[in-house]
Amino acid sequence: MASYCELLRNARESMGITQTELAERLGVVQRTISSWEIGSRAPTFVQMVAAADAIGIPLCKLAGDPYQCDFGGRDQVKRVKQ
Repeated sequence: MASYCELLRNARESMGITQTELAERLGVVQRTISSWEIGSRAPTFVQMVAAADAIGIPLCKLAGDPYQCDFGGRDQVKRVKQ
């Protein structure tokens, strides 16, 4: 499974957003985004939520949700786990 670093970079790039643009949307400096993407620093949970929102994707995509964000409730989860 891809790491948060890879998932963040891939999502950001696929949406055509630069590190600088994402940093501006989150109120941080570009160096912060770079450090998250190379894995030298980790964002807080609040920053992860904000990053997903700023990129325009569900948080579960950045978190590497094994259920692929296909979440239809408890019955769905049981079916996927089996």
